[in-house]
Amino acid sequence: LHHEESTEADETRPVITITSIADFEGTVGLALEMFPATERAVIIMGDGDEPVPFQESLVRALNLEAPHISIETTELMPYNDMLEHIAELPDRTIAFYGPYFKDITGQVYTPATVAQAVGNTSNAPVFGLYAVQIRQGLLGGSVTIGTELAKQAAEIGMNYLSGRLDI
Repeated sequence: LHHEESTEADETRPVITITSIADFEGTVGLALEMFPATERAVIIMGDGDEPVPFQESLVRALNLEAPHISIETTELMPYNDMLEHIAELPDRTIAFYGPYFKDITGQVYTPATVAQAVGNTSNAPVFGLYAVQIRQGLLGGSVTIGTELAKQAAEIGMNYLSGRLDI
């Protein structure tokens, strides 16, 4: 829970920020525990999906947990090519799904819809980091549960409105 004062001159209300941090190391550790013979990891992500520091954090976790594994991404593939690619992954491959918002052609996608297509298409196990991805057919790991964040936000709001939270 983070509290900060507004920076706008005419705004005197405080701002409360609730953040979640994906557990890349935990998910990679669980994936490698389930598939110890893994030789290759594919990071399924779209082009320019930098709003979430997914790739860098995941590569760091993979390099820490299993430096012998080769790592590739799908960020430079058009969507349909990505689906064809993950349908034909070799044995001893695991994959991790990132927030897929658009492909290299600029076509925009809904990440949950892409997660479902990935789950239905990939011949390798695909791990997600968020509960909504698990509901779309991906394997879990150490996942973030968005509804829990929403409950925390609602509780903070109710406590503020009822006077139990003085900020």
